[in-house]
Amino acid sequence: MKNLFERLKPEAKAVIEGEANKYPLSVSAILEQMKSSNYIGELQYDSVMWLARDSKLREIAGMHAWDYMDHTLSSKLSEGLFYN
Repeated sequence: MKNLFERLKPEAKAVIEGEANKYPLSVSAILEQMKSSNYIGELQYDSVMWLARDSKLREIAGMHAWDYMDHTLSSKLSEGLFYN
């Protein structure tokens, strides 16, 4: 099974890599977690929230600004940012 990083959609990967210039430590930690995880539920909570707070990633995932407080947050991110 491919890990989350390998399944990341190109447009989402471009956004995350673009943020690496501004937040190198945060992004590198998130990318490392993605490389060692198969499911979004395996990521740390703060990593999931970082993904959900980024407006460009929310747009790619088809989410609204208020969805990051929704109980279906992980499934919305998973469906919107990653290939199955």
